[in-house]
Order: sequence, then structure tokens, then C-alpha cells
Amino acid sequence: MRIPQSGLRVDSPAFPLLQALLSYLGQADNDGNVLGTTIRCGNLALEPSYAGHALKILSGPAAGQTRDAITHPAGTDTVTVANAFSNVGGVAQQITAGTRFVILSRTPAIAEVAALAAALGVHDVDIKAILAAADIDVAALAAALGVHDVDIKAL
Repeated sequence: MRIPQSGLRVDSPAFPLLQALLSYLGQADNDGNVLGTTIRCGNLALEPSYAGHALKILSGPAAGQTRDAITHPAGTDTVTVANAFSNVGGVAQQITAGTRFVILSRTPAIAEVAALAAALGVHDVDIKAILAAADIDVAALAAALGVHDVDIKAL
């Protein structure tokens, strides 16, 4: 697991929440395919398979888009997503070297995040601020979780 510190102290009671939501944060170091369905990062070859996780692009023409990872063979630097990333014109967008991305943990339910916060004795934690510090679009995360009309901050 490789996650950002984002200025959040390791001894902060909110740090486990960030760890629960993110599996990997990286930057592509090779170009993916021109179809916009792969992302390549050498460090991924050292990680377990992230197939079944959600991959979100943080920079470049496809920034903000999240797709389901369908394959990531162990020992490889390539994650393949189910549907192509696209640019503002809706055309498939190749994910090029230098693109920042995050792999989200296997979509924890909002109730699981709340239970984790309670188990840690964390109260009045601004989950929305934690997600923003990690460059995670709260609306996209809620959509990926299948959550609608829920005030994540209220947790």
C-alpha cells in the first residue's frame, strides 16, 4: 500500500480513515495505450493486484474520472480499466507519463467509515476535508460507492 501523507500527521486520529479509503497513490511513468484503457506505473509491479478497485485520474485531460480496474496481473506495471478515459470532447484519452492517479480501496460503505471512526474514538472528523487533502473528489467517491444524498461531512 502506498498512500500520500498530504500534510496529515501519522499520529492524527483521522489518518486511519485516509488509509481506509486509499490503496495507492502514484504517477504514471510510461504512456498507457492510445485507447485510454491502461495506465502504467513501474511501482505497481511491486504491489498486489488492484483488479476490482476503482482508479481515479488526478491530473491531465482525464482528471476527475474514475474507472473500474479489470486487470492488474501481479508483477506488472499496467492496470487496465473497463471503460476508456476520455477528454473534454468525449474522445478516448491516452493516459501519459506524468499523470497522477489514485487507486481507491474496495469501496467501503459509508457505514463502515463511520464505524471505523467510532472504533477509533474519532468524533467531529471532517471526512470531506480529508478527502479533499488527498485530491479525492467527494462527489465522485460517493458515486463510486453508490451513495446519493448523503452528507459525508455529517458522519
